[in-house]
Amino acid sequence: SSVSSGELITAMPEEVDFNKKLLASTGVGAAVGAVVGTVYSVYNEAHMEKLYGPKMVTRKFFEVIGGQAALYAGVAATYVLGSSVAQSVRGKDDSVNRMVGACAAGALVGLRNGQPATMVGACPLFAFASAMADLSGGTWRQPEWAKLRNHPTLARPGAEQSHH
Repeated sequence: SSVSSGELITAMPEEVDFNKKLLASTGVGAAVGAVVGTVYSVYNEAHMEKLYGPKMVTRKFFEVIGGQAALYAGVAATYVLGSSVAQSVRGKDDSVNRMVGACAAGALVGLRNGQPATMVGACPLFAFASAMADLSGGTWRQPEWAKLRNHPTLARPGAEQSHH
């Protein structure tokens, strides 16, 4: 029996979610990279003009912007792929999978620089950042319960304290 594309999509939600996640992450990564490349190029315009001459500055701008967009898109895609492979192998969705994806993404940054030591260092650094993001509930903001003014021992004397 043949399966229509609509039935196939509903039959494999994990793959559809993966494809959407991969495309969205790669697109966002490329956009962020383009912004970073643009800011870098504008900031270093005078230096680039001295290095390459006024006729080559525009070309170098686009090379930097494109290179950063490609790097960030690749890092985002590698993170999603690494996380998904880890989830498939381990059979569960948890922070370890995201740390594996982050480690792979960090290694890609080192690979781009051509430095094995950077690969080895960036892997655990990216994995640690991923673990911290997971531990913080996906946000870098301090949770309400941890704010200093609510801590009975650390709050300043005379400060208003509320106990939940």
